[in-house]
Amino acid sequence: MNLNIQYSASVTIDGEARTVSGGETIEASNMITGSQTIGNTYEVMAGSAIHRTALLLYNAGTVDVAVRVTMSPFDTYDYAIFNLIAGGVMVIPKLFINDLSTVAEVVGVHARTSSSTAIVEYCWIN
Repeated sequence: MNLNIQYSASVTIDGEARTVSGGETIEASNMITGSQTIGNTYEVMAGSAIHRTALLLYNAGTVDVAVRVTMSPFDTYDYAIFNLIAGGVMVIPKLFINDLSTVAEVVGVHARTSSSTAIVEYCWIN
């Protein structure tokens, strides 16, 4: 199946608005979408359906979400933490470069807020 991904973002810096937008069509075997309410303790994100090509996250909540991506192999730490701002979008690929400068596979994704709850929409692509 072909998936058409569209994106746009804008930011104002020192009174000057900057915008980026575009789209891309990719080929995929399947796609799983849904949403999840995230609380203030780390929980498995979207069933942590590992062995997917990518995970797209959209923070539909009003508070930031900490996204912890667990990778294997990793030497010093086995995860990296990213901040997903309210209204923000994040793409987590299947592979990262780890702290040993070698390829590491994503083996789990967890998320939490610092307080309150947030709704995070997700799209797994395989």
